[in-house]
Amino acid sequence: MDTKLDIKKHATKSHFYWGVSTKEEISNFIELSRKKGFFNAIKEEKFDVFKKYALPDDRANFIDYLPINKNSSVLDLGSGYGNITIPIAKKVKEVYACDGTFELLEFSRERAIAENISNIHFIHIDPVDYCNTPFKNGMFDVIILNGVFEWIGTEDTSKSPREIQLKVLEYLSSLLKDDGFIYIGIENRWWPMYLWNTPDPHSKKMYTAILPRFLSDLVMRFYGQKNGYRNYIYSFWGYKKLFKSANFDIKNLFFPLKSYRNPKYMLNSKDREGLRDLVNNKFHNIFHWKVVLMLGFFYYLGLFKYITHSYGFILTKFK
Repeated sequence: MDTKLDIKKHATKSHFYWGVSTKEEISNFIELSRKKGFFNAIKEEKFDVFKKYALPDDRANFIDYLPINKNSSVLDLGSGYGNITIPIAKKVKEVYACDGTFELLEFSRERAIAENISNIHFIHIDPVDYCNTPFKNGMFDVIILNGVFEWIGTEDTSKSPREIQLKVLEYLSSLLKDDGFIYIGIENRWWPMYLWNTPDPHSKKMYTAILPRFLSDLVMRFYGQKNGYRNYIYSFWGYKKLFKSANFDIKNLFFPLKSYRNPKYMLNSKDREGLRDLVNNKFHNIFHWKVVLMLGFFYYLGLFKYITHSYGFILTKFK
């Protein structure tokens, strides 16, 4: 066992588990990885479930657009299978990979060993809601929450999701250096397909993303979710208001296309020419033709920023 990549335990809520497989499946993979090596183990047909989430680095395409360098210290919150942790570790001084699921940290640790990466600190923490980390104030140049922020408020149900999200943002501000930034990759509440044929990506129910919160809450309770609807995503203006309440400014805004999960293109919101090129030439490579027509229509109305599927926010502290 590589002691430089040991997983430090800081969690107090060891029951927490999230993953695309059962605990038993990922535990079996980790055991085989230690015997045969990560890349030999993942070739096994029975572990196909992990390949989509662990091997491609597509989810990390956005890191080339971040103002990072070889001296950057990065906190990857909700690091999951390591498909952002591993690529960004190759570009910066150090990465702290933190997750509430111990098995996911073991998984990404195995991959780091296989790729001879030694500048990652793996730390098992409680879900981000609880702001329970071992870090000091002003420790990080960069904090990444990609596909994580919308889950804040689903574990700590003592307050509304928005209140928990605001509390977490304020806590993360304390961990950030004065000139550091937070990157948040997340869905847009007003993605028009939620009105048509696409269910809420978190509740898996139609319309809950766009309904008034109290109605979404009633819907989820009807379907047996005792805590109601708690995966809060927002419109562009909703995010801006939330970030401002936590004393953050939107320093830069990107449109990850097709989505933050698969950002084939990372388009700067100020790049009008680049957006026009996508609308006229490349949207058909990533969207169904009906979606292409819809996006083109909103682009020519000057409303694309408000209806795009995902946002990539770079946030800095108010000076």
